[in-house]
Amino acid sequence: MNRLLTLILTLVMTPLALGAGLTNVGAVPVYTGTPVLVAAFASVISTSTYNGGFVIIETNFDATNDRLQMKSGYTMPSGVTAVYDAVTGVLTISGSEVTAEDMQEVLRQVEYGNADTNTAAISNRTITVVLGDKLAFSGNSHFYEYVSFISTLEAPSVGRSWTTAKTAAASSMNEYFGLTGYLATITTAEENAFIIGKVSGIAWLGASDAETEGTWKWVTGPEAGTVILTPYTGVEESDPYSNWNGTGEPNDSNNEDYLHIMDWTTPAGRWNDLPDNGSVEGPYKATGYIIEWNGTPQETLTGVTTIQVLGPVVAISAPSYAGIDTDITGPVTFTLTYSNVSEGQISLVAANLTLIKTSTVGGTVSLTGSGLTRTVTVSGMSGEGNITLNLAAGSATNAAGTLSAKTAETFRRECFQVTAVNIDEFGVERETASAVDACVVFD
Repeated sequence: MNRLLTLILTLVMTPLALGAGLTNVGAVPVYTGTPVLVAAFASVISTSTYNGGFVIIETNFDATNDRLQMKSGYTMPSGVTAVYDAVTGVLTISGSEVTAEDMQEVLRQVEYGNADTNTAAISNRTITVVLGDKLAFSGNSHFYEYVSFISTLEAPSVGRSWTTAKTAAASSMNEYFGLTGYLATITTAEENAFIIGKVSGIAWLGASDAETEGTWKWVTGPEAGTVILTPYTGVEESDPYSNWNGTGEPNDSNNEDYLHIMDWTTPAGRWNDLPDNGSVEGPYKATGYIIEWNGTPQETLTGVTTIQVLGPVVAISAPSYAGIDTDITGPVTFTLTYSNVSEGQISLVAANLTLIKTSTVGGTVSLTGSGLTRTVTVSGMSGEGNITLNLAAGSATNAAGTLSAKTAETFRRECFQVTAVNIDEFGVERETASAVDACVVFD
């Protein structure tokens, strides 16, 4: 009986184990000026505990205005903190052995907002949510960590060499949820931008030409043996990728056989060669190294969502008019319907509305209504020609942008003469009435 019970429990629990980790991050919130929850339905199901987590703005990050924050009024679990770095766009959640339940609740309370109350950049933001204390890059699903040397004042030969960093990065201590760490390799411009923008500054990477002078290759991780064929040529290389700092690099000055990345170059993230001891004091001095983890983790540690940053939108209906009459002077009406704004964010006035006219046509414009729906009426029309209603830019503004100019569907007013003829009972014309103008409007 005990064996049967064990078998039943194993069959029941196995699917939960296979689905452990982070799920349900992929909802797509819409930001129109009010902070929105990034991952309101995130789920963390695991027996693991975590030493923190991250929420990272990756794509279209606006360092000046983008913000990640905890929802106002939310109380963090005991021992857990969240700090946002406006330079990198990373919200770091810190704690020790945080339970899955607590991590789930914290992640669900993270909001995206924008410091600019008028015009946030209108482009979608890709947001990566991460369990654990290693940063994750959505472009390759790898994890990264910058490790600073104990003291940047150490002598170059003591503790900050490339060889020391390579050994430390590959040590068994750096196994992470079933992944193995190694001194980082960079194979795309996107990965390079992520590392320099989110992870750290001046640090060792896993490439060297120590084996054969002038033949640079990756010597760590799954890319080990891949030759970085070209020194800097002024053109970004893509296959294989390289990012050397200026003409002449790598230059092997003072037997420089090891690769590092720098945050002070223009643009940031260029590469340089250094000797194993990490160089003398100065801007080239190696201050740490970057570990990269690759493989399939024991549980799902990341999820990606998109914040839609939408400016105001207005829809203008087709022109509406009564039909054919002897002399249509109006009214012709349009309905303006706003979205992604509140009534208080709409600044529409009659001065925003003009008629684009051709030939001799004329008319006057009036505005009525409130809320998100307004009515524009064209009346007192005369002459002939095409009429188009134009809505000037700026009639609505939210924290994601200002409404652009918009034109409505064109309609036409046209007139012709009508002659009335009286015919007697024998079909003979007896009298002709005076000619009159009949005017109609149509699409």
